[in-house]
Amino acid sequence: MKLLKKLLALLSIGTFVLAVYLVFFTIQHPGDMPKIFGLQPVKAASGSMEPTFSKGDLLFMKETGAIRIGSVLMYEQNEVSVTHRVTQITEEGFRTKGDANALEDGALVPPEQVKGIYLFHIPSAGWLIEQMAGGYGIITGATLLGFIALGKYYKTVLKVLGLRKKYVRYKPRSFDS
Repeated sequence: MKLLKKLLALLSIGTFVLAVYLVFFTIQHPGDMPKIFGLQPVKAASGSMEPTFSKGDLLFMKETGAIRIGSVLMYEQNEVSVTHRVTQITEEGFRTKGDANALEDGALVPPEQVKGIYLFHIPSAGWLIEQMAGGYGIITGATLLGFIALGKYYKTVLKVLGLRKKYVRYKPRSFDS
């Protein structure tokens, strides 16, 4: 039980530090996605890369490095982020295609438009984060925190409300006498 409490305390502190970092990053770099340990979280906007990942998955991209045929890139095209697989490398740029698409993308992607390389994803986490950021998500989160606090202090709450009963331990009689 003590180990669980220590783990929860560490998780709480880590979450708080991460939240403070995200707030300061957002203030200093409005419009940019924050990077966590060099990884940039991005929500998949379409199903063009199924079955590799689906719409609503949370993708983690690293800064650009060695790009090969088969690498999955995130790049800017007409002010929209696109995440597709490299099918051909030329001197002008990269030819890309979504795994679920029948045809390759029409235009080559110049190297300066590449924003990151796909590393891994968490299924449906992007959708969950988007829902939690909305009005109902905030209400749900606040309610959940309320239940956690109530669970932690339930004895005190019952005592204050006068609902806590004092139980007397029952002692069984001896049948020998």
